[in-house]
Formats: sequence, C-alpha cells, structure tokens
Amino acid sequence: MPSIKIILPVLVFCQLIVAQPNEVRKSLNLDILAKHTTYFEIENHQFKDASVLTDALKDAHFVALGELHNRERLGELTSALLIHLNESGFQNFAIETGPHSAMKLQQLMNQGQDSLSDFYSRYSSKLFGTYPIPFHIGKSDIEFLEVAHSLEYNIWGLDQEYYHSFPFLIDELNELHSDSFSAEEKKIYKKISRKTKRWSKRSQVFKNFEMACQLQSDVDFLAFLNMFEESQNLAIQRIVEGIKTSLNIYCLSQQGKGGNIERIDYFKENFDEILSASENEPTKVFVKMGSMHMGRQKSYVGNKDLGNHLQEVADSLVTSSVHIKYMNRFYKGKDNLNNKTWDSYHNFIAVGKKNQWTLIDLRVIRQLLIDEKFYISNNELAEITNYDFIVIPPEDDWVVKHY
Repeated sequence: MPSIKIILPVLVFCQLIVAQPNEVRKSLNLDILAKHTTYFEIENHQFKDASVLTDALKDAHFVALGELHNRERLGELTSALLIHLNESGFQNFAIETGPHSAMKLQQLMNQGQDSLSDFYSRYSSKLFGTYPIPFHIGKSDIEFLEVAHSLEYNIWGLDQEYYHSFPFLIDELNELHSDSFSAEEKKIYKKISRKTKRWSKRSQVFKNFEMACQLQSDVDFLAFLNMFEESQNLAIQRIVEGIKTSLNIYCLSQQGKGGNIERIDYFKENFDEILSASENEPTKVFVKMGSMHMGRQKSYVGNKDLGNHLQEVADSLVTSSVHIKYMNRFYKGKDNLNNKTWDSYHNFIAVGKKNQWTLIDLRVIRQLLIDEKFYISNNELAEITNYDFIVIPPEDDWVVKHY
C-alpha cells in the first residue's frame, strides 16, 4: 500500500467542506465500521485469522504500535508482532525507555527472567509506587521481552531516562568506575545515592517537589557527575549525558516551560543515530510507544511526534510504515462503551468483543471519507488519518507485576 502523505488530512477536510448544504452525508457509524472490522485470535504468540493485518505488514519497513501503557493483553499482541515481523526480516525493537534503560533490559534478559525481577525488586517501592524502568513491570511484559531475546532482537531505547531511574543509573556509574574512585569520591557517591533514593520517594508524596530541577542545581549531584568528566569510557559518557538530557526535559516540564518538543526531538535524534549506525540493510524497525507518539500526522496535542518521523523516513527510503493503535473496550470488568471518557471513540470501540481480538481496517475508511464525503468528528478524523489499524483486545486488565 502506498505511504500516506502529509496532505491527506487537508484533502479529507476539503472533501467535507465543499459538500453542499442540501447534500445528504452519511455519518461514520457502527454499520460502516462493522463492514471493515474482522476478528482474530492469538494462540501461542501466533496470529490466527488475522490475514488483513499480517498481509499489510509484509512490505512494511517500520511498524508503529501505539499502546495503552501497562495493559495485560498488550504483551500478547507485542509477542505476536515480534514473532511475525521477525519472519519478514525485522531485528530491531524500539521502546519507550531511555537508551541505557533499554540496554539494561537486554542485559538482564540475557541473564534470565529472575535477574530482571530481582532488579525491579531492588529499585522499586510498593509503598511509594516507584520503579526503575517504565512499561515493563508486568508478567506479560517479561513474556514479550523473552520473545525478543529468543529472536535476538536489538532493543533500542528512544526516550529520556525515567524520572525514578536515577538511583539505578547512579549505581551503574559507580560499578563502571568504582575502581578509580578516591576515598572522597566514594563518599560523594554514597551521599548522592542516598539522596536520590530519598528524593525519588519525596517527589511521589509532594507533587510540588521539583526533583529534576533540584538535582540540576544540587551541589552534591553536580560534584558526582563531575567525577566522570575525564572518563574515556563510552558507556559512562552516555549515561552521564542521558542523565543531563533527561533532567533538562523533566525540569522544563516542572517549570511550565514545555519539555514535550525537547522530548520528541530526543526521540528522533536517538532513532536516527541508531538507524544510521545499524549494520542491517535495509533496517526494519518495530516501534512500541504510547499512542500519542505513534500517529503518522500530528498527535492530539498538535505535535509532529515520532510516528510522523517514521513516516517521513519511510518516504525518504521509498518504502512504507504501518501504524497500529491499541484501544480497550472491556477493561477491568467494565465496558468502556458506557464511559464518557471514551465518548470520542464510541464508534470504534463499539465493534469490540469481550472474547475476541478486534481489527478495524482504517485504510479503507480513509478512502471512503474521500470518495463518499462521510461526516465524522475531529477526533475520529484524527484516528483515521494517523493510524492504519485499530486493535481492540478481548477483556483486558492492568498488568500483574513480575516482581
């Protein structure tokens, strides 16, 4: 399927605007969506009766999965996609973590699942709700990480380092450099290690405590980072740079000065850097991040996010990207069809079933909008122009923690 260009939303809007006042236009309704909806199963990490999706993935260069974070069924879908895409030459898996955090996940999975859970237990606090690496806290997350490990995927971290990752990153720096520490430097490490753990918990209790901004100006923390200024160790350099960049993004947000654009730019920089350094030609990448980031046009806050960048890179390579959005209908024993929060997506989730995976082919509906001048809401238009498919799982729940 040809890649969708940036002008598509404009074309659709023009088609809607030029309709005459007395012209009868259909609304996007359940009957229309049902005609372009299929149902499938996932068994033993394999797709069953999902040819509409799997056929679309055959020629894709990039696949973008826009997720709802920490959903149990999301792990099942991710595992199935990893296996299916690997058969088409995919060997790279990009996720919503910091670069070093992604390396840490891969390192721990090389050691076994118990090592990953032990790591989370060490750096998490159930009382304060903190953990070291986001979006990989569930048992179903471990399952897809194990699949990625078994298929020898390279895991790319594209995001800033997580807000509560600093205690573990500080320990990483210590382990990499401790043989060269003086007695005074060891004292600084111990002091800042205790402080960041304490401040991480404090930030959970007092929401007005701007931990990132505080760390940026903290004398002890700056002294700790300065200890590595002359280091020639590339891993150390990258961790220090990652900490500084992450603190800056978080601090901008805490001060009300933005941070979103800087974060998106960081996504793109990391993606381009790893892509250009990859030995695989052509490099195919499966990207799994929050759905706000994965649309091929603009996000709901108006930013051209990573999904848009994937589309532009695919265009430059004269290839294609496929964008998939994950939605819930039945969640935690409730039907979101009755939830006002989901009113904007009512038509989409209405076709979801409690005991089957649901697939809506938005590619066809995009063309119908242009050909038949459907009336749709702005939110519906955004989904249809940003994504190729919507996947709705069977009844879903919050992940069960693995630690």
